[in-house]
Amino acid sequence: FLECNDAMAHMLGYSNRSELMALSAQDIYVSLEDRERFLDTLLRLGKLVNYEITLKHRNGRSVEVLENVFLDHDENGQSTIQGTFIDITSYRQSELEQRALMDSYRNLVEHIRDGLLVVRHGRILYANPAAEEIAGGPLIDVPMSSILDPADVSYIEEALAMAQGEKGGAPVQVRTVDGRELMLFVTSSYYQGELAFQLTLQDQGEQRDLI
Repeated sequence: FLECNDAMAHMLGYSNRSELMALSAQDIYVSLEDRERFLDTLLRLGKLVNYEITLKHRNGRSVEVLENVFLDHDENGQSTIQGTFIDITSYRQSELEQRALMDSYRNLVEHIRDGLLVVRHGRILYANPAAEEIAGGPLIDVPMSSILDPADVSYIEEALAMAQGEKGGAPVQVRTVDGRELMLFVTSSYYQGELAFQLTLQDQGEQRDLI
């Protein structure tokens, strides 16, 4: 190190810049291969914007950072690396936790007894195994209306209209094309970043069998 500030030292667990500057630059990298890749990329491009890399905290834990750096050449042809570091460790940790939560939710959805559909513009974007069992076949990209008794399609359309912009309306009782009675609960939701509707399907015949 030729120079660094206390903020960088604190980010890596050191009391002040002097402690950090007493180390070799390679000491702060978790992987020497990562450091070599970083240097090779910087030499090739001359600067790096939002370059993500893992550094090593004083206690050995990983610190995820974004680097914005450039090569500075002086009149003698000597090159130094200058730039800034942004600690994104907590952000990456939140991402991992969110991913774990979504995996847990997905696993739950795949195994619940009730059917679950995600519908947008009248077409089914997602169906869990229970929903496809109720319908008797694959449902992805199938029009929602095609699995219902034609006489009951208007009830679903009304329920979807009521749920838009709200948490959900009253449950709706409908029949499938093969005559199975379903209780549907409709809520507005987001799927892949866009507004959609989540429909929970309860097979009323199966519910009566359980009583």
